[in-house]
Amino acid sequence: MKQITKPYHAVITADLHYTSAFQNEKHAADMDEVTAEIISRCSRENADALLICGDLTNGNSKDMRHLACQLHHLAESCTLVIVPGNHDFQRCSKEEFESIFFPLLRIDLKDESSLSYACIDGNIMYLAMDDSSSRKTGGYLSEATVRWLEGCLQYADSHQLTPVFLSHHSLFADPWMKDPSLYVIKADGVISLLQRYNVRLAFSGHQHVSLMRNRCGITECIVPIPSSGTHRIGSLEISDTEAFYTTASLNLLSAKWTEHDRYTLEQRRKNLKALMDEPLAEAVCRWYSALDHTGIHEIDAAYQSEEMKQALQAAAGSLLEKWIRFVSEEKQCPEEIRTLL
Repeated sequence: MKQITKPYHAVITADLHYTSAFQNEKHAADMDEVTAEIISRCSRENADALLICGDLTNGNSKDMRHLACQLHHLAESCTLVIVPGNHDFQRCSKEEFESIFFPLLRIDLKDESSLSYACIDGNIMYLAMDDSSSRKTGGYLSEATVRWLEGCLQYADSHQLTPVFLSHHSLFADPWMKDPSLYVIKADGVISLLQRYNVRLAFSGHQHVSLMRNRCGITECIVPIPSSGTHRIGSLEISDTEAFYTTASLNLLSAKWTEHDRYTLEQRRKNLKALMDEPLAEAVCRWYSALDHTGIHEIDAAYQSEEMKQALQAAAGSLLEKWIRFVSEEKQCPEEIRTLL
């Protein structure tokens, strides 16, 4: 068993989409407040690491530099591990992203063909994968990057390090996905490679919701977006024998965020009505509202609603129904999850 020299704690977030463009809109989220609260929580909890699973910004270099300045002080006392997301390259090159954020990072092993790198923090090796800078649809890892990943896993194995896989897109597809290629990493042999080297933990973002599931012996946690819903971030505790992951809400100014969430709901209702008939759109909005205020793990209660059942039956075979059945019946969204290492 790999030995953890002390109780280890990491704060995990994803999809900040930090952008000054939003800050001038009446109902938009104040990302400075979100970022400041995440940094403050790391300090209050004496976190060993802050992990960010992609989409730090929407690709504006000015926003990247502003965010990097906010993270700079934290990086002096807390290991910072960042992976890029698809939005980070909307208006930015790989070279620019690297020049802004990589000086804040501890990089022990670097892939020459991408922005992937490994960070060794105590007895933990973070495998920070760049599955987005290729600008291909969805996530993508080249054959060269997969070979580099195998070399890192060999190093971790020979040095008795606990590997933790970080990406923006996910390892596994779900039944509700209309087009899995938009959500999942495309790379032959990655899952079997992780299995071979006994990788038990993986974290990703991109989907903006909180999902936790165990497949193929790998526990993958999709980290929620902190600027909407219940404004949650992840918390990871690692001991000698197990890892424990859960999520918790940020402490944000209630009045301001209530107004933001009301605006989000109205936009959601408008978008849904463009896709489906009004009764179903209203039912879906109510379901989403329950989801936002109770956490995704409470979806069982939402599905028990007779009104919701009838609305979904009217749209038999819809992706939404598949998604809700998947969550409620297969229990893929617990509040917390433990994994033996």
